[in-house]
Amino acid sequence: MSVFCKICNGYEVKEKWPTVYNKNIKLYYCNNCNHGFLNPYFSKDELDNFYKDEYRKIFVFNIPFKKTVKSVKQMMEDTGQLTESTLRANMIIQKDDNKLNVIDIGSGTGMFLNCCYNINRNLKLYGIEPDDDHKYLSSNSDKFLIFNNLDEVKKLNVIFDKVTIFHTFEHIENLGDFLENLKQIINEKTEIYIEVPNGEYNWVKKSFVHLAHPQIFSKLSITKVLNLNNYKILSYDRYDKRTDYLICKVRFENQKQDQYLKLKNNKLLENIIDNAKWGIIDAFLKFIKDKSILIIPAKYLGVLSRLKYKYKK
Repeated sequence: MSVFCKICNGYEVKEKWPTVYNKNIKLYYCNNCNHGFLNPYFSKDELDNFYKDEYRKIFVFNIPFKKTVKSVKQMMEDTGQLTESTLRANMIIQKDDNKLNVIDIGSGTGMFLNCCYNINRNLKLYGIEPDDDHKYLSSNSDKFLIFNNLDEVKKLNVIFDKVTIFHTFEHIENLGDFLENLKQIINEKTEIYIEVPNGEYNWVKKSFVHLAHPQIFSKLSITKVLNLNNYKILSYDRYDKRTDYLICKVRFENQKQDQYLKLKNNKLLENIIDNAKWGIIDAFLKFIKDKSILIIPAKYLGVLSRLKYKYKK
């Protein structure tokens, strides 16, 4: 069966290498889009089981010691995620943004929404979070409303003034379907902020490409998929000096966009993919980590893994 690009639907793609997490799922690269993607990908049932049983094991540093708001806040402080949420909120929310409807898609524990509330308590705040553990920590808040999915939000008949999608877009296999559904809760005045890992950042290990992210974006590829679905790039933003992420501020316009045609396809992502390493030592360390998860409770591994963040400070 032929493999085609998830953005341009073209067949000018190259098979690169199998992921270190599942040898049957391989990384492909599209020459036209400077884009990486996984194929074959999970079925819906397989994806549900992956997020239920495996996803948190990849990111043990994101597992709080207790399922409490206090413990989650400590975890986010230790990893710098609380600082990131605060910087994002300060970039997007103004103190005079009174009574605006704001929704965070992939809201996690609600930390970003809480930061927005601290800036302006007159906002009407909403979130979408399918993860039951994370949703549990935010669904009882009197500051915002949390929903399971976009279909539930559609029933509100609310048009949102600002939409944030932080490190969620790369989790989506069918980007066109998602962007089409998004149009039902926005209009041409809505400001949309999409943040993804920067595939052109100088990552060196094949473990960067993991099963939760079927998309590996470059500046060209994220611009292209948005343009092809009638979203115009207003700006490429940044809240600090790091270069390991991309933020696009966009707006839906009911006509085709061609900003991506003005971007040079330097194929930098392919060069990074081709030079990514995974040796015997890397495989051994992954083996130790996988075995440790079976023996040591995840909450203790979370505490141990966060020590490196404190050490960096």
